[in-house]
Amino acid sequence: MPPSFFPPLRPPWPYLALVAALFLSAWVAAAYFRPVPINDALDYLHQAENLEAGRFWYAGDFAEAEDPRRYSRRPPGYAAFLVALRVVSTHPLWIAFIQSLLGVAAWVLLWHVLVRLGGPPRPGPLVLGLALAPAVLLYAQMAMSDVPFMLLVLLAFERYVAFVQAGRVRDLAWSHGLLALGLLVKPVLLYVWLFTLPLTAYALWWRGARGAPLGAAALALLVLVPAGVLGLAHRTQTGHFEVSSIQTENFLQQNAGRLLARTGEEEVLEAVGRRSQALARYPERAAFEAAAARRIILERPLAYAVLHLQGVANFFLDPGRFDLQVFFGLPPAEPGLMARYSAEGWRGVLRGLTALPPLQTAVLLAVLAWNALVAAAFAWWLLRGDVPLPVRLGALALVGYVALVTGPVGAARYRMAVYPLMLLAAPYAWDRLRRLRARPAAQTPVTT
Repeated sequence: MPPSFFPPLRPPWPYLALVAALFLSAWVAAAYFRPVPINDALDYLHQAENLEAGRFWYAGDFAEAEDPRRYSRRPPGYAAFLVALRVVSTHPLWIAFIQSLLGVAAWVLLWHVLVRLGGPPRPGPLVLGLALAPAVLLYAQMAMSDVPFMLLVLLAFERYVAFVQAGRVRDLAWSHGLLALGLLVKPVLLYVWLFTLPLTAYALWWRGARGAPLGAAALALLVLVPAGVLGLAHRTQTGHFEVSSIQTENFLQQNAGRLLARTGEEEVLEAVGRRSQALARYPERAAFEAAAARRIILERPLAYAVLHLQGVANFFLDPGRFDLQVFFGLPPAEPGLMARYSAEGWRGVLRGLTALPPLQTAVLLAVLAWNALVAAAFAWWLLRGDVPLPVRLGALALVGYVALVTGPVGAARYRMAVYPLMLLAAPYAWDRLRRLRARPAAQTPVTT
């Protein structure tokens, strides 16, 4: 009998209790420390208020000077989620409570994916992975879209695994439909079809014995539907067709800006800013800034490639110093670890860690070491042969895509979306190590 859309999820009760306890501890900490909302959270809160009041999904305060970029700064999916929660309460702890439940659901689903793939039923690495992922626990307690987005990506992957195993095209449709829904939460998925289209075509070919039509690969283009709707909606407000203004803003300020800081040419970015402000209309400014960012990067391709690869390394390894300091109201360390890495490499990162209070240093070093182990386990898992190749390629496509588009600003928070997919490798690696340790003992002859 084929499994239903939501097949039975039966993780061990100790696993579920430990996961719930971790999120509950973070929720209690949020009630005690009352973290100050960061700028992104303020954007979402303003956006929810404006959406509820029928003022589009403007991510700003209408009492202040109007900024055209804020009409398209955030897609409306997470704001709509907040509006639904506001029916019950607007208290931050209510938002944190519901998002903590979503976090628990994500780890239940992670267990289900592991069991569906026939992986070793070892809950310890998954619980440890959550305990050593402060960004997951802490951002669940803020008005931030990261935990709902993480759950959507994991649901999409689970449906893709279901397709690989059973060959039902409807599972593939659900998978790409969930990714399309994810675009309404975070614009980072705008170009994911460049990775999922060839992946889907290969998975359909791999399932060819079941007669799945190769034309179903076009399902990967579903993500372009909400992208087009958002672009048209934003054009009605600003006159400029764009999915999200934050992408252009980051492209100029983070990608091109960090590159110019690396090459000592900050005055170039300042000149671009002055010329942009001199333009009267927002569409002209947005187009000029995007073109300027492309030109800056293309004129320095080797320096940018190095910067981008360093950002990818940060994506996999960053221990989340910023996240901890924001949540607990700790004094910020200047310069930050990413800035130290850009200037001095990992020697600078270690120097920055040891300059922090001892407890912070211990926590961050433990998380950093764990992140390195998870990255190594994930790379090993991608090469192993007892998980279907389309599944491993699916995980690689999603993790690799998010890492690449994050680029120079790679950080723990951005890794959250695909962290459960990487953590899926941990029980396999754990089981392999246990067998390797047990093998010499079993082969040792018994002497009398």
